[in-house]
Amino acid sequence: MDFEGFSPFDRDRDRDRDRDRDRDRDRDRDRDRDRDRDRDRDRDRDRDRGRFPGFRRPSRRPPAFFPRFPVVTPGIGTIRRCLFRNTFIWLWNGNSFWFFPIDISRGSLSGFMWTRFGWDYRNISLGSIRTFFCD
Repeated sequence: MDFEGFSPFDRDRDRDRDRDRDRDRDRDRDRDRDRDRDRDRDRDRDRDRGRFPGFRRPSRRPPAFFPRFPVVTPGIGTIRRCLFRNTFIWLWNGNSFWFFPIDISRGSLSGFMWTRFGWDYRNISLGSIRTFFCD
């Protein structure tokens, strides 16, 4: 039995409208949560940028020169002697840059890479290093 002016079609339309409203509310809530999470992550990254447990980025710029590619390539194991020293690194992909290594682990080298904006904390795979030069 239908009331005057109310039909099953109206009931379905209202149900669909409520479902769409709930979906939009959930989408907005998720979007706001993701925005807040990204904002907090970026704030924490900017606050902690350049820090490593127990270490701070180097206070001085790297040397102004770029060393020549070495004729004799030292073994990758000898990079340990370059810890806490300005080191110029050549990678297998052709990139080269000044690096200030602070830690060497099984397969990676951690430290600060010089960019045009200053020192930036990075991890480099030891397998990607072609050769290096310690200052």
